[in-house]
Amino acid sequence: MPVFNKPFVFERASNILSFSRNTLPITDNSFHIFMPWTKAADDELMFKVRAELKSQGSFTFPFITDEESPCLSNILKIENQITGRVESHLVMSDGESIHIFKISKIKNSFESSSDMQIQFEQADKASKWIEVSDVYVYRASHDSGVSIADDLENLVSDEQKNFFFSPIQQIDILSEAKEESLNWLSSERQLTYDYFIRNCELEENIFQGTWSDLNPRTRHCLVSFEQKRHEALVAKDVEKLMHLKSSFESYLSAMLNEINEVYINPLMHTFLNYECLKVAWDEVKDGLINPDLKKILEKMHSRDDKQLTSLEDFLFYVETIKSCLFSLKNRFSRKIGKEEYLVVEAFLTKQEGMIESLFSRELDVKIRSLTEVKSWLSVILNERETLSHKEIKTASLKLTHLLSVLSSTNYEDNIFFRIIEEKTGKNFVKRSFEDEVRTLVLPKKLQNVS
Repeated sequence: MPVFNKPFVFERASNILSFSRNTLPITDNSFHIFMPWTKAADDELMFKVRAELKSQGSFTFPFITDEESPCLSNILKIENQITGRVESHLVMSDGESIHIFKISKIKNSFESSSDMQIQFEQADKASKWIEVSDVYVYRASHDSGVSIADDLENLVSDEQKNFFFSPIQQIDILSEAKEESLNWLSSERQLTYDYFIRNCELEENIFQGTWSDLNPRTRHCLVSFEQKRHEALVAKDVEKLMHLKSSFESYLSAMLNEINEVYINPLMHTFLNYECLKVAWDEVKDGLINPDLKKILEKMHSRDDKQLTSLEDFLFYVETIKSCLFSLKNRFSRKIGKEEYLVVEAFLTKQEGMIESLFSRELDVKIRSLTEVKSWLSVILNERETLSHKEIKTASLKLTHLLSVLSSTNYEDNIFFRIIEEKTGKNFVKRSFEDEVRTLVLPKKLQNVS
């Protein structure tokens, strides 16, 4: 069991993108850093670091350990990870919260400014300096007296299944220009008590044991969706409609982030890491049945985040990609000279299977329905100045109903259940009202009360 009262480097198994049919061989272990901090040293440390990150774009921590510590050899491995684009973390905790920082660089020395807001004790004894560029608040305790030690131990010990720092895609219904994808700092994620409650509601009552299967970006967007949907309940007229707009945008963003992870990220990862697939793409791209697919794929590849930016592009992608996958696969069907040929051929075969499964689950129909609501709402919003009070009220009531349907536990209505099935390869357990009632349990001290 790790000791969390001093810095250390830990090794964690990584099983990212290896879900369901995407059995990519990327289960290598990666190294990360843990450092404790105490409120006695600086009660506002995390707030100060966050402010520094937002203003400067980076922050540098001293890593203080013995010169003969075995940690230092593993620090070198982390440096190589960063060079190889492997997401590397600095985990920090004071026993009440857990923060995960994205490590951007390891430095041998650092000249701190005398007017820096944050001063670290014994910083002159630091053996390495850790530069970070973003932060994700993994846990923040809103229940007084509740320990998060188990969460911390699980984070360090358990297999990593999601990227924490992939850019967040956002959708703006009224914006013609494509919104830039966000990092956690620019997302303005605030872990208020309301955020905590909405997260618990989704985790325990809606997604019922599958919440952790969604990536962190999707979960954040779904919590924001619920927050804004409930804010709309007490608003009126155009203000109510605008709250509902924000809520629906968060839902669309959640959908876009999740389908990027399930259907797009594995393909982009393979393109980046297997040169033979790039060669095959050069051979087939000019002969595609639909030339617009080439534009979408090359635009996606040119982006830093390697993601699609709209649900409409995703629908076009799944409707046209199958023949492209077939052509690519044929380039490897007779090649047996290298192991990577077999790996890529197997991957492309599984990608074909995922597209077929998407259509059999009618996920394309569900997503197209979302784009229809988006189109309807954009017209309403663009013409809202010309609409009467009654017409605004009618539109708001209809959108309120649609959002409540999307957030239900009904398997047919909550689209994410089907995506989770595809991602995990497991059937979603559909619980009835009677099943929910049977899960009611009294606190122990009340169980003998008649």
